Amino acid sequence: MDDFTLRVFHKISQLKSFSKVADELYITQSAVSRQIKNLEDKLVVKLCLREKEGISLTEEGKILLGYVEKILVLYEKARKDIDHFRHTSLNKIIVGASTALGEYVLPRIISSFNKRHPEADIYLRVANTGEILKQLTANAFNLALVEGMFDTPGFIVEKVFEDELVLIVSANHSWTEKNR
Repeated sequence: MDDFTLRVFHKISQLKSFSKVADELYITQSAVSRQIKNLEDKLVVKLCLREKEGISLTEEGKILLGYVEKILVLYEKARKDIDHFRHTSLNKIIVGASTALGEYVLPRIISSFNKRHPEADIYLRVANTGEILKQLTANAFNLALVEGMFDTPGFIVEKVFEDELVLIVSANHSWTEKNR
């Protein structure tokens, strides 16, 4: 039994006509008949009676209708909940970052990413490396970006880039004479 078959049966209970159901669902009348026949075969009962006024449900059909209505409501609720979950959790990214990265590097990267992926909701939480790792262990983030060395047990670490540090002195500083 699939949801489409149940929807066809439900529509028949409402419209009391195979042809009206076919028109409303954009299928042929024979497809409606086939859906009902398959359902009757699976349940080994007659569900519908053809009468002058249209289609009516047998007693077994009325019993099934009560369940079908509940199933369709639950199915629709499940679909909405799954869609909501997919859109909120897949598009919500919580990033933890150590102070230097979170304040100076990531804002531009996140801004660029958001322009390409406007459906993404990125939340940036900035703290020192120790605090970020502690919160990552507690699943407060989807991922974290930190600089520096730290113990890696319990983490999957991927080097993203290397930072080059340079020493700068004034051209008038005494150290400039040593290298000339």
